[in-house]
Amino acid sequence: MGRNAAGVTGISLKDDDDVVFGTLISSTTPLNSNSLKDLCVDKYEGTLRLSTINGEEKSLELSHVPVQNRAGRGKNIMLCSNDDYLEKVEIL
Repeated sequence: MGRNAAGVTGISLKDDDDVVFGTLISSTTPLNSNSLKDLCVDKYEGTLRLSTINGEEKSLELSHVPVQNRAGRGKNIMLCSNDDYLEKVEIL
């Protein structure tokens, strides 16, 4: 690990929290821009669809999911019962 990367917190979780899915949705803005404003993500396009083994489904626009910063707690998008879990995650 390089000196610049030491001590950076990606996500902050409580003791009883679990991460069940995570992904990076890339921006359409090129990363060689000189302006910080140009590197900010203004909105996402597309639909997130979650499916569980018990047949529950939830769809929502990616623009409704807030941007996650470093050391954030993540977002709770779908509640599952104890005997259910995610089977498929799609970005359409």
